[in-house]
This record gives sequence, C-alpha cells and structure tokens, in this order.
Amino acid sequence: MDLGARLGGARKSIIDPRTVGASPVQNIGAYGIEIKDVFHSLTAIHLKTGAQKEFAREECCFAYRDSVFKHEGYGDWCITAVTFQLRKRYEAKTNYGDVAQELERQSLQATAKNISTVISQIRLQKLPNPAEIGNAGSFFQNPIVSQELVGELVEQYPALVKYKVSEETYKLAAAWLIEQSGWKGRALGSVAMFQRQALVMVNLGDATQQQVKLLSEAVSKDVCAKFKVNLMVEPIFWG
Repeated sequence: MDLGARLGGARKSIIDPRTVGASPVQNIGAYGIEIKDVFHSLTAIHLKTGAQKEFAREECCFAYRDSVFKHEGYGDWCITAVTFQLRKRYEAKTNYGDVAQELERQSLQATAKNISTVISQIRLQKLPNPAEIGNAGSFFQNPIVSQELVGELVEQYPALVKYKVSEETYKLAAAWLIEQSGWKGRALGSVAMFQRQALVMVNLGDATQQQVKLLSEAVSKDVCAKFKVNLMVEPIFWG
C-alpha cells in the first residue's frame, strides 16, 4: 500500500529509481535545492499518440513546486527518463535555517557529507516514519506572498518566519503559520497535523479521503483568517 492510500486518497510521488519521473513534475525540493537546479532534460511519451519528445529545462517552465506538466494540455505525457546535470565543483547550500543552525551547534564544516548527515538528523527528529504512520510528507506548499503583506504581518507577528524570494515577494513557512493557527498536533477525525512538524498530515489509523479534505480545508480556513494567506495543497487527490 502506498503513502497516498494510507493517507486516505492523497497521493504525492516519492523520488526513487522507480518514480524519478515524478521529480520534475513537482519540481521537488528541500533544504534550499530544487530539481530545476540540477536538471538538464527529460524524455516523455504522449500516452494518446505514442509520440516521444525530449523536453529541455526551459520547456519545463519550472517554478516553486510546479512545472508545465501540472497544467492543462500536458497531463497525457508520461516521463520515461530524466537527465540530471551536476556541478563539478561542490557548492555548499546552508541558507536553510535548520541546517545552518545544526552545523553551528555541532561545530561542523559545511562539507557535503556533514550537510547530508545533519539533514538526515533533522528529518528523523521532525518527520514521521511512513513505515510506522501513514503520511504524504509536506501537505501544504510554503506560500509566496507580497512584500506589502509581509510588512503588515511583521507588525502583528514579529516572529514571522519568512525568506526573501525577490525584491517584491517573500516565502513564508507554512508550518509556522499552521502552528500559530493552533493546528500542530491537532486531529480532526482520524487525521491530524503531526505533533513534531505541523506541515505534515498523518493518518491516525483509518483515515478516509473525505477526512483528509475536511482537515485540509479547516487548516486553510484558519490560516487565511489569521494571516490573510491562502495555503495550497501539495498532494493530488484521486477519485
């Protein structure tokens, strides 16, 4: 049974050798890196015509947790191969807060091995083991909002967690917004926002898709009411 089934019908692809084709669809990412940063091209087959096409990076129209394959007219493409292009010279990415803090706490240099170890430790501390409790990982996207709204929110909530994206926009931490709205560790029926990471929705035993949707809507409603921010769901609902 896959993670989506265990979370009541919400499904999100997990990158491994069998599902690597899903990685560019979502432009998956974590800890300051996204697929677009190491992507070269992909090969896809059109399920209706049988035509094969290679998509260059520019044709994929990557954005935050988004690509052309999530939009109308591209749902019939089946990705069969992905080519990644890695840098020859290693460049450490430590701009993600938890990673930088943990490296400093352990007095570690920002080597690839140390960063990998620290990220593994962080994930073990924060995220539920899918072998023990059903979940689909991060359930909501971190919202991108205007600089104007951030200015308003900071006046009310000085501890607002934010990351500058451009001169006009900021990315907010959805987990922080959810926690401040009172949903961290809180359940609705058989589903709950995880007690150690408010961004993750978990199945407490016998969740249904309807329960997942109800909790998703309740969390989104409360966050919007408190912060005037609309949350977007990451998983795709089937059926």
